[in-house]
Amino acid sequence: MTRTRTYPHVAQIGDFPTQQTVRLLWERVMAMEETLTAQASTIQQQAGTIQTLQTQVTRTARDAREALITAGQAVGVEGVSGGGGGGGGCPDDGLFAAGVAAAPATGHPAGGLPLDAQTAGKIVGGTGQEFSSLLAATVNLAARESNADALIRRMIWHLNQYGFVAGRQQNPSGLISKDKVAVTIGGTAFAYDVLSSLNAYTVPMTVTGGRVCPANLQSDAGLPD
Repeated sequence: MTRTRTYPHVAQIGDFPTQQTVRLLWERVMAMEETLTAQASTIQQQAGTIQTLQTQVTRTARDAREALITAGQAVGVEGVSGGGGGGGGCPDDGLFAAGVAAAPATGHPAGGLPLDAQTAGKIVGGTGQEFSSLLAATVNLAARESNADALIRRMIWHLNQYGFVAGRQQNPSGLISKDKVAVTIGGTAFAYDVLSSLNAYTVPMTVTGGRVCPANLQSDAGLPD
């Protein structure tokens, strides 16, 4: 916006050369003020752009780190099991995944089952079916992560209700995993990757059951029915 320039008291100066000198000084002051105003606006816009880029870089770095962990390719982080033997010295007997595959339609399977990996898998898989809306595709990553967090905590609650000791899995990086649960079976803590496609929010998630190492169970009461 172009501002109308005014020259206070200039017209009251009787001496013409002095009047012109004062007018020129006012011109210089107002030109500098307009330049500063324009620069301030540009700086504000650039600050907003920088903040947006920082957010994108942080999110991209986090997604890349989690993708590497999931693929078992990151050095010094969790190894992902597969086919009876896992990366990072993490053997997997496949019982948890078998339980997921045989899960009932609810996170409350029939009572009396042993507190073993297969039963834990049934509870986790059944919870996914019971709250299948949380597995649906979302409009953005924030909504996907919110759904994943709710579903993980519901899985933990159902495991604890059945008699297991379950909680969140803390990654070697120190971050609490967004797609894993930890559960104590036979006095030993195990961690499992239970959600696929966490970052690909435009497609539905699925409940999985691959073991990851090392397990680091963090107490969490979970989210009740």
